[in-house]
Amino acid sequence: MLNYMKNARFYRVDKNEDQAFVVQFGYNGSPLVDNCWDDHLTSNTTWSVHQPGNIRGTVSFSMNYIKQNHKNPNCTADDFCAIGFSTNIFINYGDNTRLDKNGFSVFGVISDQDMEIVDALYDGYGEVSDLCQESGDPFCKGIGDQCEGVSMSRLLVEGNNYVQKEKPLLDYIYNVIVLPWNGLD
Repeated sequence: MLNYMKNARFYRVDKNEDQAFVVQFGYNGSPLVDNCWDDHLTSNTTWSVHQPGNIRGTVSFSMNYIKQNHKNPNCTADDFCAIGFSTNIFINYGDNTRLDKNGFSVFGVISDQDMEIVDALYDGYGEVSDLCQESGDPFCKGIGDQCEGVSMSRLLVEGNNYVQKEKPLLDYIYNVIVLPWNGLD
């Protein structure tokens, strides 16, 4: 799994001068492999959101979603519920505890010192273009076909060839290593 994250682009960096939301990553740029992982999501009905919830510096699973059907005991939201763990994860830039009731599960914490690196990730493309078809999203840089964000559809078909050619400024994971746990400083 660790090698899977090599070359994974930070394709969604949602922040601007006024507010910050998340940075998302988890596709390694090989469409065949990425789509296979997306097609085999694991269940999240047995995992609940634990404290501190989705606050700055926490790492959460990015999931698909379904309309609320009251079948997932870990979803108390009225509108939709997160469903299925995947390889896609996000790091919270700010207080996003509003996602807790939808079931977006936190599984890690990044230290304040290391959040300085996350804060420095390139954010020039903004929100993914698939979410910028209409105005209203404060992180979109352009609307519809004029949106500068990464096209998730193209990323899943063309992989890293697409982002290297058309979104060359995206930061990415160069290497992954496991270090012994020393607790949080």
